Amino acid sequence: MSSDRRGPHPSSTLRVYFGWRLRSWRRQRGVTQAELADLLSFDHSYISKVESGDRLPSPRVAERCDAVLRTGGELAALLPLAEREAGPGEPIPGDSPCPDETIGPDDIPAMRRLLDAYRDAYRTLGGTPLIAPLEHHARTIVATLREAPDAARHDLLVLGTEYADVTGWARYDAGHNAMATAWFARGRDWAVAAGEETRAAVLQTYDAAVAWADGDPTATVVRAAAALAGPGPLTPGVRRCALVAEARGHALAGDAYRCDRALEAAEALRVEIAQEPDWFVNSGTRIEMALARATCERDLALRTGERGLPKASAGRLAEAIVEPTPRRDTAVSSVRLAGAYVAAGEPELAAAAVRRAAPVLGSVLPSHSARELSDVKRRLGAEWGDLRDVRCLLEEIRDLGDPAPA
Repeated sequence: MSSDRRGPHPSSTLRVYFGWRLRSWRRQRGVTQAELADLLSFDHSYISKVESGDRLPSPRVAERCDAVLRTGGELAALLPLAEREAGPGEPIPGDSPCPDETIGPDDIPAMRRLLDAYRDAYRTLGGTPLIAPLEHHARTIVATLREAPDAARHDLLVLGTEYADVTGWARYDAGHNAMATAWFARGRDWAVAAGEETRAAVLQTYDAAVAWADGDPTATVVRAAAALAGPGPLTPGVRRCALVAEARGHALAGDAYRCDRALEAAEALRVEIAQEPDWFVNSGTRIEMALARATCERDLALRTGERGLPKASAGRLAEAIVEPTPRRDTAVSSVRLAGAYVAAGEPELAAAAVRRAAPVLGSVLPSHSARELSDVKRRLGAEWGDLRDVRCLLEEIRDLGDPAPA
């Protein structure tokens, strides 16, 4: 069962991924292929073919599967992407574009609409299943730029920056931090070449997030400072993003004073953040800042032993998670909340946070959050393993949190 949670290889098609998710939901609900086929009025061989990736269902059947298996609409959301990305039996190339494939000026609006669909899928499914198609498109842009006339280069460079952004996050979700850094660097180069200094600064802050996930406080602070010192004026949202990255680096280093200064500067920008470019999303939402402070105070508590520090921020984050949030954000925030409660010495609250988010943790949890969840499980077991509620939780989620091998 644990190997099934890891899913297909990232170079698999979305058709294969769709079948794997259907199988995962069916097993999670304790339903056999024959039973699901009966509920849908199909032969069990039909379900077998869908789960193996040999065929895709109709939109109506995907919706009925969502209803029967109580998936929250995941299969119906994934189906259009699987239909768009591959015909029957066509693999999605992940390493290089087709030799003859290029992007013309008339293709750019369609490529942007497709990227919007990927962003929506990312918020629901996480980035790992999207790596192959995203890298295919991004590498096709690389190939097109080699021969593009000067008049077409600007729009292609901006499009490439947008694809490099989302592709980097998809790699980050999968725990491929070196690849994430490479895509963010490629995006920065494209943004600078296009004269898009704000986009370049955003990608620099994303690079700081990768350094934080690697546990490197110095690189985190240096990369955040580089974003703040960029050559052009920054919007309030980009400054906030860079300041939060700086705060997280100081927290990793155990520097509470500099961490708090950076967080206060970031929170002071909330009023100015309303007018952000469309492509810069979630730049100042309540959950984003609550998550930032809870993360920093958790990391400080782990390094200073001061358990009172993260308790208030955990309460604010718990209130923010109640608001409607995408599945991936709910999973990430809930694991971070559990970590804050562990750092505050509140095992029952930590257990409750994990238990509430358990239905989505097995499907959309990024690699770095899976490591955080494993640490929460380890600390709960080591410090409060004698509590009945903690023992029950650890049994319930014993297969969650351990990242799959690369």
